[in-house]
Amino acid sequence: MSDNPEVDQLKERIAHTREDLGETVEALAAKADVKARASGAVHDAVDSAKAKVHGLADSARGTVAGAKDKAAGAKDAAKDKAADAKDTAKEKAAVAKGKVAGAKDKVAGAKDRVVDAKDKVAEVGTRPWGHPGAHTEGALVVVEDESAGMDRRLPAALLATAVGAVLGAIIVWVTGRRRS
Repeated sequence: MSDNPEVDQLKERIAHTREDLGETVEALAAKADVKARASGAVHDAVDSAKAKVHGLADSARGTVAGAKDKAAGAKDAAKDKAADAKDTAKEKAAVAKGKVAGAKDKVAGAKDRVVDAKDKVAEVGTRPWGHPGAHTEGALVVVEDESAGMDRRLPAALLATAVGAVLGAIIVWVTGRRRS
């Protein structure tokens, strides 16, 4: 440096001013370099687009995972409903089977009563009702049995039981046929 402090100060100021001027020139050159600025903007836009794509991809993955969970829940609910329906159907089938067995028992009982009534009628006589020898007295049906030489009386209640048993058997049989 020199002996004069003012000169040294002046030189120092000039050096400082040159540095400032160099930085200013660099800044102006950067602003004037449109190609570099455009390239920087493109890089910024690409980076922004990449970030958005990654964000959308993550969102889509979340949506797909949610849809899978919903589908799995719906599948489980459908399986549960199907199992419940199956159990209900089995229960109803068992009840229906019991009713059919009961109806079969009733038909068998009615058949037995019809056979018993037929046997009773055979004991009393074999003439049809419209036969001229048959007539009614009060609550009894009188059938003349010429082979035995005597009247045998059949109570009307026995005849009604036989007719009721036959009709009951027919009704049970028809009802059973309609359900099957």
